[in-house]
Amino acid sequence: MDGNHWRDNDQHKNNPKETENGYGQEYSYTNSYTYESNNTQGRASGAASGGMRRGGRTALVVCVTVLVLTLCFGAGTLGSLVAHDWGRTPDAPLNETPDVSEPTPDQGTPIKPDLPSTGPDTADPMSSPTSDVSRTPLPDMDKQPTLGKVTYTGSAGDNAYSTLAEAIDMVDETVVEIFTETIVSGGWLGNFVQDGAGSGVIISEDGYIVTNNHVISGAVTITVRMADGTTHEAQLVGTDASTDIAVLWVDTEQPLPAAALGCSADLIVGEYVYAIGNPLGSLGGTVTDGLIRATARSITVDGQQMTLLQTNAAVNPGNSGGGLFNMAGQLIGVVNAKYSENDVEGLGFAIPIDTAYDVICQLIEYGYVRGIVDTGLELYEITSSNVLVAWRYFGMSYAGLYVMESEFSNDVKYGDLLLSVNGVSVKNAADYKASLEGLSVGDTVTLVLIRCETEIKNGREVAVEREVTVELVLQEYVPEDASIRFEAK
Repeated sequence: MDGNHWRDNDQHKNNPKETENGYGQEYSYTNSYTYESNNTQGRASGAASGGMRRGGRTALVVCVTVLVLTLCFGAGTLGSLVAHDWGRTPDAPLNETPDVSEPTPDQGTPIKPDLPSTGPDTADPMSSPTSDVSRTPLPDMDKQPTLGKVTYTGSAGDNAYSTLAEAIDMVDETVVEIFTETIVSGGWLGNFVQDGAGSGVIISEDGYIVTNNHVISGAVTITVRMADGTTHEAQLVGTDASTDIAVLWVDTEQPLPAAALGCSADLIVGEYVYAIGNPLGSLGGTVTDGLIRATARSITVDGQQMTLLQTNAAVNPGNSGGGLFNMAGQLIGVVNAKYSENDVEGLGFAIPIDTAYDVICQLIEYGYVRGIVDTGLELYEITSSNVLVAWRYFGMSYAGLYVMESEFSNDVKYGDLLLSVNGVSVKNAADYKASLEGLSVGDTVTLVLIRCETEIKNGREVAVEREVTVELVLQEYVPEDASIRFEAK
């Protein structure tokens, strides 16, 4: 065949041979095709070969350019991602859903079913560390008034010690270690005793100690170890879950070293403070120091919205209930929380002593905090994950708060679904709590509920849902054990 042409060479790769006229030269390529030329002078072959070399160099330059651009773009993108990751801030922890107690049948009302548990099992305590005697007047607690004019020394004022060692020496014996035993249900394995540990601060010479409610919650025995190593069985005076404050009392023959209570209203950001406590439950008397980072930080602790002091003094498990002191050796906060997150340090929180003081006084005098409003409603929260419970026990299939019991009003019935309080929509326990904020004992609130009832239609019973409006007078919340009285010597 005349002229240049491509031919299939799958069967003749790498096999050069002469053509019929003896001059054509065959070239074999890796793509299984062969280019033939009949140019007897070999010019066409040389030209083709030179062009192919130039084309190969051009292709190589293009490939290298594309590779360099790709590497540059990739490195820039990766750098942006790394910079973004290093600069991000972790989210704060989420709230927990409060436990709902199992209902108790009331005479004259429908027997309420045993609903599925909404929280961990709890066992009845075998004994109580609370005394059953009358209360005495408030102890002599040294509470400092506000300075009026805050200087750069903050709450310590002119009484600040020049060294941390001097300030620590004034208060180290006022901080105690607290050890508890709690009975925990192990399901089919039965009940077992669980040990706990925390810290506390002596606030009066006659034996009153302030700590956190969550340190002693559910405890059947409470033991206090003093700075000198002596131990005493403590009695529970009172607790308040909303502020996470509890008060204990120990009976000793000798007066105890008590911390002076400062004024947290005088604290300033950047003020030097230090914490003393029992981290890890085995390192009693440990001191950590730092600065006040915020004087009114709003955070959620165990489902409770609280306004706390923020410090970068190291706080660890076991520090709860310990003291946060200023450089004058005054107690200005009760340590109660640490922000727990991977790669996050230096976020400790404490209850301001001004908040704790009012609670402490009421717990000692009454055994509970007075003025907290109560609707008398026992509610069960239905979420999207357990909505079948609503249909089974209440005859409806909506998420929300269902009434288990109404103590103050017969107009509210078992199984009613709470829609709103004073016009404020209520969809969960957090909404319900928020709807009562700012209200006082004796106020009247308007509740809107959905009630499911049965009616006879065409000779058959059918379920009918209707909206009900009820007015309810708020009462004062009194804990069930408030009748237990306490007397210190």
